[in-house]
Amino acid sequence: MTRIAFSTAPALRAAPVANAAALALALALLALTPGVARAQHAATLPPLDGAYRDVERLEAFGLVRRGASGLAPYSRGRVAWMAREARVLLAGRNDLSPEARRDLTALLDRLDARFGVGTAARAAPQAAVEAG
Repeated sequence: MTRIAFSTAPALRAAPVANAAALALALALLALTPGVARAQHAATLPPLDGAYRDVERLEAFGLVRRGASGLAPYSRGRVAWMAREARVLLAGRNDLSPEARRDLTALLDRLDARFGVGTAARAAPQAAVEAG
């Protein structure tokens, strides 16, 4: 009877080198990913956050794209971006009563105070992609 010996020693020695190379590549790509740098504004809001109600109100007045309220959960950056876009649209609207304009401006001021202009600027590229 003939015995056949299988040697796995070279494969075992090569595996740690390949694993280390793959890990190094993954870490390098992770470090270059822009989403890591924007982690603060990418945090999602809790489901019962008042910002959802505010966005629905903006949508009802046509100041947010239809269907945006269905893209929950919102990130902080997405809310800031929607508020900035809504403010631009509100400035161009002449069909609103003074009371509605005042209420919507107060709502947008509240969102701006909470989510900030800097958040909107950092989130604009990502939010534009999300909005389609």
